[in-house]
Amino acid sequence: NLIDQVAKAHGLMLRDTPVGFKYITDLMVTGQYVMGMEESGGVAINNHIPDKDGLLACLLVIDMLATEKKNFKQIKKDFYKKYKQLFDQKVSIPKTETEINRIMERLDIKPPLSINKTSVWRIDSTDGFKFILKGGSWLAIRPSSTERLIRLYAEAYDEKLPTLLIKEGKKIIDAIV
Repeated sequence: NLIDQVAKAHGLMLRDTPVGFKYITDLMVTGQYVMGMEESGGVAINNHIPDKDGLLACLLVIDMLATEKKNFKQIKKDFYKKYKQLFDQKVSIPKTETEINRIMERLDIKPPLSINKTSVWRIDSTDGFKFILKGGSWLAIRPSSTERLIRLYAEAYDEKLPTLLIKEGKKIIDAIV
């Protein structure tokens, strides 16, 4: 959610998509979006190709280093003076197709109302279930679209919290299967 902070500071709107760059590409071809990106580092820029271009992303970083006349460490330090740092963790858990279906069905019928003793504020079901907690931290549980895995993602402003959220996510899954 770090990008949320940056977009808000610049008066820009965000649009979340399901996982997969094809969804971002579909939006980029409309010409309505400045940039599209995914967690693995894929970046698409408006008025360029509507798909991820790692070479362009690297060239833009080099341009930033030259323009700012600072090293990457200093740029990162300056960035985190402006924006609050977030910490994240991701794990993948092998499951059978039957188990994956059972987990997703159960979460749809009876989602947790609190995680790690914190109330679930909102649930985003764009792709799986993202349990957004009061205070801004979150835990996402979603099936992989390419492998028989359940993926758990967690993010928080507290460096130790993602590990605790992942642990709670594993408990939620284990209680279902």
